[in-house]
Amino acid sequence: LIENVYLDNNRRQGITVISAKNLTIKNSIITNTNGTNPYSGINFEPNFNTEFMTNVVVQNVQTMNNEGYGIYINGIDRLSTGPNANDVSVTIINHTDIGSLQGAISNMTAYTRNHVFFK
Repeated sequence: LIENVYLDNNRRQGITVISAKNLTIKNSIITNTNGTNPYSGINFEPNFNTEFMTNVVVQNVQTMNNEGYGIYINGIDRLSTGPNANDVSVTIINHTDIGSLQGAISNMTAYTRNHVFFK
């Protein structure tokens, strides 16, 4: 659980999620992320198909003024061939973004659109 945090002026990412099961990030503000690509508030970026992105929830999070996206989702397609292929689940509830230069949420692939849910 990551809850009630204020992350300001981080280099590269506010939060990077490489592999997780049952992770909740809630009631937090992530702002002014800068420095090096992808410089986003939250970055979901598994490196290998053996990693997980299972039951991940982002709830009541505000991203602001990041050089990249508010939330950047990259590479969860890698998990489609791993042992957790059917367990990919990311739910984003009540996320708001103000002023992140590339937008609130990154462009998503067809696989990502089938495994990332917005409420």
